[in-house]
Amino acid sequence: MILDELDKGLVVCLSHDGRMSFKDIAEELEVTEKTIRMRYKKLVDAGVLKVVGIVDPVSVGVKVAAIFQLDVEPNRLQEIVAVIKEYKEVRYITLTSGEYPLMIQTNLPNQEDIRQMVYKLYEIRGIRKVNTTYQFDIFKNTHDIL
Repeated sequence: MILDELDKGLVVCLSHDGRMSFKDIAEELEVTEKTIRMRYKKLVDAGVLKVVGIVDPVSVGVKVAAIFQLDVEPNRLQEIVAVIKEYKEVRYITLTSGEYPLMIQTNLPNQEDIRQMVYKLYEIRGIRKVNTTYQFDIFKNTHDIL
């Protein structure tokens, strides 16, 4: 789907404040509230826009972030992804280039949980090597796309 300037403006407004009212968005973009409601519905129906609440992990006691790079057997890639998708503590899975074709991001309560995650990953058939990186600080975390 190709977004025009109005669609982009709507997405930007909601990416800054997902609770922004249609009325306020309409004023910001200088169109009618009805226009914003219709555009919003179109973007949601097309799967372009999903408005969700984002929890700050630290505020709920999940204080340790880690990235795990996984070297996997190529013929087991989909099977491994299917298993990892079921892990509640995994928030992001991506296929990457280079030595480690899979990367996952987690938020966990403490360092012991990261150690346990390493063991849990090695239990998955087809994972050959796990490289773990701790995230000590976050300097930017945005959901802005446009």
